[in-house]
Amino acid sequence: MGPDPSKTQLIFVQMPRWPMPLPAFSSPPVKVDLREILSVAHHVTIAEPEMFAGIEQPRYFYDINHINGEGRSQFTHIFGDFLQRALAASRSVIQ
Repeated sequence: MGPDPSKTQLIFVQMPRWPMPLPAFSSPPVKVDLREILSVAHHVTIAEPEMFAGIEQPRYFYDINHINGEGRSQFTHIFGDFLQRALAASRSVIQ
């Protein structure tokens, strides 16, 4: 089977996690990092994990798991800018 002719672009983003560092919720050590495996695929874009670090503050959350209105506004702005750049870059690769 030949290369996939699809122009589908997969984009992976780490969403804002919580309003402050929570040691009890720290990720366990990872033996295999999927970012390393997927980053070589031409149709995959992986956002920097720190992209939403600025939103991970108490003032952007209304509880421990959900961003509030101001947080959603910040998220939309940051993610929208990222998507424009990522999709523009993928179009130049596809064409």
